[in-house]
Amino acid sequence: MRGGVPVIFPQFEQRGPDTSLPRHGLARTRTWAVESSSRAKDHAQLTLALDDSAETRALWPHSFTLELTVSISGQRLDLELYAHNPGETSWPFAAALHTYLAVSDLSQVRLQGLEGCHFVDSLTGGEAVEDHPEKRFAGEIDRIYAKARSLLLRDGPRRLTIEADQLPDVVLWNPGPDKCASLKDMPPDGWQHMLCVEGANIFEPVTLGPDDSWRGRQSFTVLAG
Repeated sequence: MRGGVPVIFPQFEQRGPDTSLPRHGLARTRTWAVESSSRAKDHAQLTLALDDSAETRALWPHSFTLELTVSISGQRLDLELYAHNPGETSWPFAAALHTYLAVSDLSQVRLQGLEGCHFVDSLTGGEAVEDHPEKRFAGEIDRIYAKARSLLLRDGPRRLTIEADQLPDVVLWNPGPDKCASLKDMPPDGWQHMLCVEGANIFEPVTLGPDDSWRGRQSFTVLAG
């Protein structure tokens, strides 16, 4: 079943920095190990880790450590991606948290906070500036927005704030009915009940030198009322 938060690293789509890699890089199709977990009355946290291996170095000749920490506290969900370069050479990377959100009805979803942001449309190859204060959805979409601010998603009576730190770009993705029909891991009407709102760092890749590290975070808070 399609869903969750696939980790995209070290490139998004085929946009580089290393276009010889598979689409969306090499992290999302690997098995991560549980690094630590904790649970209290009103808080739970899980950290997953992925290190380079002979298999990854055959695709991308660099040493790396990734950690994804998932924290739940009250009505808030935090996703933090940590990248570390334990090697002796520098490497650039792009990253994204390919967050799938369940929605009741895509046609009723409204997303605020993208007005004035430059975007690239991956379906058409075109570029423009978003001029809608409230983004609506009718089917397939695949866009990368640069330097987005805090977002507010409304799904009927439900409201969700989406914030990011060190993940300045936002990817909006929905396969629409035609592409959804070709996906074996999604029911035919699945596109009507999901929307990916991804925190990403795509347009300005980060370079990590030896022993350098980086953290990026995406946070979701369910609002009362």
